[in-house]
Order: sequence, then structure tokens, then C-alpha cells
Amino acid sequence: LEEKNNAVPGEPITVYHMFRDYNGNPNVQSAEEYLVPLIVMNEVRAFITVAYFEGSYQVVNGGEMNLAKDASPFIMQHHKSGTPLIWVKQLNYAADFIAVNTSSEPALQPLFTAKRAMVTEATSYKAAEQHFQSLPLSFNF
Repeated sequence: LEEKNNAVPGEPITVYHMFRDYNGNPNVQSAEEYLVPLIVMNEVRAFITVAYFEGSYQVVNGGEMNLAKDASPFIMQHHKSGTPLIWVKQLNYAADFIAVNTSSEPALQPLFTAKRAMVTEATSYKAAEQHFQSLPLSFNF
């Protein structure tokens, strides 16, 4: 209860989806949602997902504690400066990346979900697209 009372929201992180369409072509588009990190004692403990739904922004999900723990050092590094971040989720393989939102192409930092898909080092959009393009197309039914 004390940790819940001491939790503060961090800056919202814009979410983008990277996916392959039905023709196998790579695409990146805004998910029109944000991840809001919940910070307790200088550590990100969970995320709240906020999306535009039925005419207003609403909380649509909460949790993602494992991803929050994995992304915490990167988020906290940029939290104090107010540097905007982006989150890229590769949908076909459920691989997550975090990056600084810059005008140039950001270096995508792989989280544990991306590492399962064999992306182990910081990468560009183009390199990530090429990597996932080389994998068999997968759909979750």
C-alpha cells in the first residue's frame, strides 16, 4: 500500500507498431496509444496503457511489470531530463524496443522480448525491419 501511494507517473511514451502486412511488407505506424510508466523509488514498476477510445483518452490496460523492469534503467536515465521516448512493438513476433524520440532515426534498444527474437543489440528501424523480414511470417490466431 505504501508503494502504491508513493507511485508517480512518468512522461507518457508514444507507442508505434512495426508489423508485416498480409503481403509480407514491413510497416511502422502509430498505435495511437501511450505507455505511462509508474515510478516507485526511482524504478519503473509497471505501465498504464492510455488510448483514445470512445471519444476520449482512457486507461485501457495496466501491468507489463516484466517489461517495465527491463526498460526501467533506460527510462530513468532519460526521466530527469524530460527526454521524450518512443516504444516500438514488432507485432508479428511480440518484440519490444525503446528509444529516444529524435528527429533523426533513433537507435532502438531491444528489451527481453526482442532478445527472444534474436535482436540483442541496439538497432535502426531499417535493420530491425530487415531482421524480421528474414523470419517466417507469423500470425497469432
